[in-house]
Amino acid sequence: MAGEGNSTWHTDDFDRLCIKLETCPIKGLTSAVASKRLALNGKNKMSLPERPEFRCVRFAKNCFRGLASIVFMAIIFSFILYYMEQENPTDRQAEYEYLTVTIILLIVFLVSGLLRYIQENDDYLVAWAFMDLMPMYCTVVRDGRMQIIRSENVVVGDILMIAYGERIAADVRIFYSEDLEVNNVALTGYSTSVTINPDVMHQDKWISRNVGLACSHVTQGSGRGLVIACGDDSEVGIMARLCMEPRPLTRPRKNMKQVGDTILSIYVYSNCKF
Repeated sequence: MAGEGNSTWHTDDFDRLCIKLETCPIKGLTSAVASKRLALNGKNKMSLPERPEFRCVRFAKNCFRGLASIVFMAIIFSFILYYMEQENPTDRQAEYEYLTVTIILLIVFLVSGLLRYIQENDDYLVAWAFMDLMPMYCTVVRDGRMQIIRSENVVVGDILMIAYGERIAADVRIFYSEDLEVNNVALTGYSTSVTINPDVMHQDKWISRNVGLACSHVTQGSGRGLVIACGDDSEVGIMARLCMEPRPLTRPRKNMKQVGDTILSIYVYSNCKF
């Protein structure tokens, strides 16, 4: 059920949605349904790749990504030429040229790998920062009574109790609000609180006033919400996943890559005369 048609659940008829999710606004889910749904859809947490144990491993992988392997081959090629020229003491100029090219290529190889490593590390830290924003525990209604559970055990269809000072554990459709305001600064960068109104709906979750997003901070009031998305299917889960995906090259970066490929090809071709 996770990710299945939940893009319009915040605007669908509420009573029909409760029937579809086998839940009740007053009694919530039954423990049996919640357990079955948890086993089927997994825990309410983001599926982020595990970090390699050693930083040197990540650095080495970034050094050899893409065309960096060709640069490394050019380094070996240049060093071989430098070694061969040492056997010919009459042409010292060519010997120093090959040594200079080898050092320059080695510097480019290491610096480009370092930059990719820093970018990868930043993306990883951003994604894990979202996970750190998730609350450890939350209050839900199951079997007609309030229960405090770990946030990772929240499932779609749960009735989530929302109170001042807490962070929301999943994307919820808020159906009851008592002066409720939330702050999405961790997700949007805007520190202005949003007033929740269950009757104000919009197709876009970010604009709709009846939606509370996971990791949002409750700055005022209280309310109840129906969980409509968890883990990777929540808005914050989608943002975290996008942080880890490779970015498409911009036009300047494409041009720089083409120029670099051309220069490297010319260099390799010009040194094939040996």
